Amino acid sequence: LAVFGATGHQGGAIVSHFLSLPNPPYTIRALTRSPTSQKARRLADAGVDVVHADLDHVDSLKRSMQGAEAVFLVTDFFSCPDPGAEHEVAQAKRVLDILAASRTLKHLVYSSLPSISAASSGRYRSVVHFDGKASVVDWLQQTHEELWGKTTVLWVGTYMQLWMQFPHVFAPRKVVNGGGEEIWQWNTVFYPHTKLPLVDVKDVGVAARTILEGGEECMGQTLSLVAPELVTAEEQLRVWGEVVGKDVVFRHVSEEE
Repeated sequence: LAVFGATGHQGGAIVSHFLSLPNPPYTIRALTRSPTSQKARRLADAGVDVVHADLDHVDSLKRSMQGAEAVFLVTDFFSCPDPGAEHEVAQAKRVLDILAASRTLKHLVYSSLPSISAASSGRYRSVVHFDGKASVVDWLQQTHEELWGKTTVLWVGTYMQLWMQFPHVFAPRKVVNGGGEEIWQWNTVFYPHTKLPLVDVKDVGVAARTILEGGEECMGQTLSLVAPELVTAEEQLRVWGEVVGKDVVFRHVSEEE
C-alpha cells in the first residue's frame, strides 16, 4: 500500500492505523517529498518503507509507486505555489496517468472533494480547492475508464485538526473589545447555525482500510467520511470557550467583507 502524504494528516492517519493492526494486510510504503524530515525518520524507525515521491516529477512518481497493489492519493492545494487549482490538478493527473498504466494496481483510494460551484448552481465559484479536486474525478472518469473502475473516491468531512492546521480560518483569535477587555473572537464565513460534519482525521485510516477490504464493492464509488452528528459553528466555539475557560464571540463575515 503506497500512501501519499504519509507525513501529513490524512496519509499519516492511514500509516498509523495499518501499523497498529496485529496483522496488517499490506506492507506500507510511505511516500513523501521530504524523506529526511523528522516525521519521515520516525516512520522509518517504526519499520516503514519511506520513499521519496515528488508530485511534480514523473520519474520520481513512477519509482515510488512501482509494484504497488493499492494506493492512497491525496494532494495538498495549500502547498502549491499558485493561487488557483491548476498546479494541484496537474499533480493529481500526473499520478493517475501513471497508475492507469500500472500492471499491479488493484485498488486506488483518492481523497477528493465535491464541486462547490456545481452544488451551488454556479453561485460560489471561488472555492477552488474543492472544485479543482472534483474536476480531476470528472477527468478520470472520462479519460481512464479502466482505472476509474478500480478507484474509490473518499470525501473527508471537516476534520477537527484543521483548528490547529489553519487557525486563521478555523479558530478564534484574541482581540480587545470596545471596553478594553480581551476576548476570543471567531471571524468566519460560516453562519452561527451552519452545521459541520466534524470528524477526527485519525478515522481516515479506518475508512481507508474498510474501503480496501470492501474491494470491488467500493470501486467506482464516491464515499463520504462524516460524523454521526452535526455541530453548528457557534456550538463549536461555545464548547471550545468552556473547555479552555475563555470568553468567546462569534462573528459572521459577509461575502462583501
